[in-house]
Amino acid sequence: MRAAPRRPRRLWWLVGYAGALLLWWRLVAYYFHSVTPTQLADESAKTTTGVKLPQMRWEELAALDEGIALPRLAADAPVERESPAVLPEQQLQQPQQPKPPQLQPQPQPQVRAQQQLQQLPQQQQQPPQGQQQKPQAQQQQKQQQQQPQQLQLPQAQLQAALSSAEALERLRSKCGGRSAWRPFHTLLTGQGTIYNGWQSRIMYFHWKKQAQAGGECTEMTGFTRLCASAEGKPDGLEKFIPSVFVKQLTTDVLKNYGHFGVLNRPHSVVEFFKDASLHERIKEEYVMVAETDHVLMKPVPNLASETEAAAHSFGYMHASSHHDKVVKMCWKEGDSSYLQPIGPSPLIIKKSELQRVAQKWLDCSYTLRGSPEPARIIQDWVLEMWAYAIAAASIGIRHKVAVLQIEPNAYARTREGFDSQGREYIFHYTYGIEYRLDGRPQGYNTIGEWSLDKRHYGGSYPPANLDPPPEAANPSTKYLWRAWNEAMEKEPEWPDSNAMGTIGWRREGATREEIERSALAKQVVGTDWTWAGIKTLSFLDGGKLKTPWGEGKWGVAFKPKGLPECVHAECLYVDFSGAAHHVSFQLPNAFKSLRVGDGEVVKGERIS
Repeated sequence: MRAAPRRPRRLWWLVGYAGALLLWWRLVAYYFHSVTPTQLADESAKTTTGVKLPQMRWEELAALDEGIALPRLAADAPVERESPAVLPEQQLQQPQQPKPPQLQPQPQPQVRAQQQLQQLPQQQQQPPQGQQQKPQAQQQQKQQQQQPQQLQLPQAQLQAALSSAEALERLRSKCGGRSAWRPFHTLLTGQGTIYNGWQSRIMYFHWKKQAQAGGECTEMTGFTRLCASAEGKPDGLEKFIPSVFVKQLTTDVLKNYGHFGVLNRPHSVVEFFKDASLHERIKEEYVMVAETDHVLMKPVPNLASETEAAAHSFGYMHASSHHDKVVKMCWKEGDSSYLQPIGPSPLIIKKSELQRVAQKWLDCSYTLRGSPEPARIIQDWVLEMWAYAIAAASIGIRHKVAVLQIEPNAYARTREGFDSQGREYIFHYTYGIEYRLDGRPQGYNTIGEWSLDKRHYGGSYPPANLDPPPEAANPSTKYLWRAWNEAMEKEPEWPDSNAMGTIGWRREGATREEIERSALAKQVVGTDWTWAGIKTLSFLDGGKLKTPWGEGKWGVAFKPKGLPECVHAECLYVDFSGAAHHVSFQLPNAFKSLRVGDGEVVKGERIS
């Protein structure tokens, strides 16, 4: 009988070889995906040459970084919407990788407001006083402020002062144990400017409100404002917000990177972790990195886990092979396939992981901004966000990518209840909201007849009791208007402001018909004046203005701020050289101008 043929051994050999090859490939992929901190540091050192800079200066807008506090004027001029510091390409043409100065020994950053929380928002809180305090009263308040406050704690876990290890442990046992209750500390990054200051106060008000709404077992247990200021000095808001201070980056440092002030966000986090007296105040295992222009719409749970951070999904942060060259500038072993479409805020992450990624995030930010090449591939105002995504991927930090925030404008199709019933937790008011008074959106890249835009308030606080949006405005517009007004009404000592509210920012030169309808405009058109003694300010037909500093616009002012004489009489607006002014006339020979925002007064005299 013929024996059955034997199964060829070659087939088994091929199967075994394929399995070994697959295992080898997975090990290689795992190795490069989990590159060690030392490996990345070695690669970073080749491109960043150490990257140690003096401390922080962080502002969202380049103009505000340089101290310009003037409102936007041209009604139909292009308006920057998202980009914090979009610079002409020639400004980026600088030697690649400029060597940053070495960090000088610094004094201990000042830590203020150890008591942390002033008061939770109350329905019956007194309205803001709005009056400037006398020096003696200010001194008394300062002395009282330095005294530790005896807080009344109906819900102790909401008090940032009590986010101590002992308090957290007591609540942990009450709220379900370590697996069920994972508290986090909110770290609000910002700068000691008026622009960041009023936003921080609105943000903190709504943090307190949502922490309280979260109930006894809320996971929002602590809050610290990480503020970069000149020489690390307190900016005065420590009276209202739990704050710590670090030195801001100097102009001399920033000029090496195209005056890109956003670089200082990672720098401030690095400095925070360098000082144990700062970061050890955070007893929670997790932190949430937030921005000043965030409004929390509902209680935020801890969306991170033991193995993953949680971050918002940004549509413009999706990487492809087109971005590989940028990735390899910071991480030679990596490529775009490892990156997630996230940034450093909003972000919920283990405190230890944020500390681990901070220096690499900073190093990569300097690398990308120090060369003109990345800005040709990626929008330059998000380079620091890409730096975080690259740095996190390089050390194996993965994120649960979710929709955490909403960024609506006048065209957004939001529905009633979006704030409480939607999946988003944060209203990020990065875009201006521009409407016509009849309720139609004004258009793109223009200022509306009704305008709610943070950029209007670079040099002054927004005034309380803003005029409401048109009835036909979308629900998200009405929500943000209410959120601002509520915070400004209930936060103590909200300052008076000469800035305009939501109406009056759209500045178009007066038409001939408008001039004919105004008794004041008819007397002023065709006349010449001095401006602070300087000749010549000419009011031309059609709302055109001729000045020694260039052309401008003039017209009849609607609801002018800061000039009581305009309440019962007509006044004009005069806009030129990037500044808006309201002008009251003492005809026939004199006028007084008040600059919108900072209230600078200028007088003029008639020439002809």
